[in-house]
Amino acid sequence: MTEKPTPLPVLSANIPQALKSVPQWVCWKYEWNGKKWTKPPFQPNGFKASKTTPQHYSTFDKVLAAYEAGGFDGIGFVLTANDPFVAIDIDHCITDEDGLSAFAKEMLGLFKSYAEISPSGGGLRIIVKGSIPRNIKKPEIEMYHRDSYVTITGHEVG
Repeated sequence: MTEKPTPLPVLSANIPQALKSVPQWVCWKYEWNGKKWTKPPFQPNGFKASKTTPQHYSTFDKVLAAYEAGGFDGIGFVLTANDPFVAIDIDHCITDEDGLSAFAKEMLGLFKSYAEISPSGGGLRIIVKGSIPRNIKKPEIEMYHRDSYVTITGHEVG
């Protein structure tokens, strides 16, 4: 087992009000699955959350309070068919030496929306209003619109 990663702390003041106002929030904490560290969602009460069960979602304030009380590594937002958001996830695109990759810069320029650094410090997440016909997973980029959740750090880029 590798050492548990240390995530970036949540900077709640930087998270857009448009996201905060939607009660589709969860907590998360690292869990070792036998091969790698994962980030499953949790309810603020400590029980696991399902990204497809609305009764497991909470308000931003409840999730932030649970995170700040300890026991969780971060917070996340659940994407559903009922909200206007799409999350774009670009992994391994930030380095200490070079900063943002050319592809990440291109995506930031293209979408011109809220963007932040992922909990690892090495990825980029962009949240846009819009829709896509289905979730997309490619080696260089992932896009989620429904039945998914994304971790949120508030470490704004751009």
